[in-house]
Amino acid sequence: MRKVVAVSGLLLLLMTLMVGRARATLFDRGNGLVFDSVNGLSWTQNAALSGLNDWAGQKAFGDTVVVAGFDDLILATLKDLEDLYRQLPGPNGSNKTGAQGPFINIQSTYWSLTEIDAARAPIFSFLGGDEAPGDKNFQRYGWAYRFGDSQRLGGAAPVPIPATAVLLGMGLLGLGLAGWWRARVTGAAAGRARSDFWSSSRS
Repeated sequence: MRKVVAVSGLLLLLMTLMVGRARATLFDRGNGLVFDSVNGLSWTQNAALSGLNDWAGQKAFGDTVVVAGFDDLILATLKDLEDLYRQLPGPNGSNKTGAQGPFINIQSTYWSLTEIDAARAPIFSFLGGDEAPGDKNFQRYGWAYRFGDSQRLGGAAPVPIPATAVLLGMGLLGLGLAGWWRARVTGAAAGRARSDFWSSSRS
């Protein structure tokens, strides 16, 4: 019985570790870009690469910046900034500035590509995941990304194992171990029964 408990505990630990890995969503490509596998976007790893500028200046930054040879980046939209914030370590509503996950230099607020009108655009805060309208003339940071993966040439992208596949595999392993243990216990009981039979026959 103790062995069954020990094996079950080991299986639970392995499932926890594997599922945690399967849910990884941000991959450092080692070339200044981080791939977001949830939304299929490659973000600049340095979140302060743009420096401070007004909204028009940050839009121009997104259109002209070149990272790892890629020149098709754009300024992030409000929705994508929100999605990225939720993927970073820590609970929603917490401060996620500075170095977070594979990113460095995350600033407090960012301009988004989304516009409200000719004078205003939404700003997003990584201090708590909030958004608010902002005057386009105000100096803030911008964060750029490109669509698709951006791994280095010749480098294979790490593919996260789907959590369902991990659970299925661990479940099959558990069934196999349970079957082995049941057969062992049954065999031992049968052996004892035969031994008792022969002992009683000789007496």
